[in-house]
Amino acid sequence: MTDICTKEVFSVRLKQALKEKGISQGELQRRLDTTSKVVWSWTAGRWLPDLYSFSNICKVTGINPMFLMYGTGPVSLSE
Repeated sequence: MTDICTKEVFSVRLKQALKEKGISQGELQRRLDTTSKVVWSWTAGRWLPDLYSFSNICKVTGINPMFLMYGTGPVSLSE
């Protein structure tokens, strides 16, 4: 059984994945065509992204959704 992904846990995993992939928060903002406040809210543990945004985060960055939600598997989808 895996733990529930809280907004705080998600923020840690997202920051780790972005760092490993060499993607800045500003670059994520540009790739998602969203605001810096939204990206900051995810990385600061204030909000969880909605399903559409979560899907886009994984799609535009190549981050493994299983890593973001459950902390399992590789960070990158290509590994």
